Amino acid sequence: MEWAFLSIDLIIPLVLIAFGLSAKKVALGRINFWIGYRSARSVASREAWEFANLLAGKVMLWEGLSQLVLSLLFGILALILCPVEVQGSVCTALTLLQTISLIIAIPSIEKQLQQKFD
Repeated sequence: MEWAFLSIDLIIPLVLIAFGLSAKKVALGRINFWIGYRSARSVASREAWEFANLLAGKVMLWEGLSQLVLSLLFGILALILCPVEVQGSVCTALTLLQTISLIIAIPSIEKQLQQKFD
């Protein structure tokens, strides 16, 4: 994997880690429609906003850390073991898996919001 591919695969995990670390500040701020975990349930009340953003922050932080480790592991292995022609496919597969894992987390957060606030 060319170093450019590896750096691309590190963008999503690093962004998730940054958002995860900043979620507490967002949760303690006022409800807004620009930044934070926003859904009909999360903006329904101040308590729901704080809960949703703190939970989403934890999810993003852990997903970011796990994705960072996996991206580094598979990226470095691809650099060492795969021909350049295959490295782009490895990069694409990693990015797709990162995106899918993030999308899968959303229903879990919504379910917890529903259980706590409905």
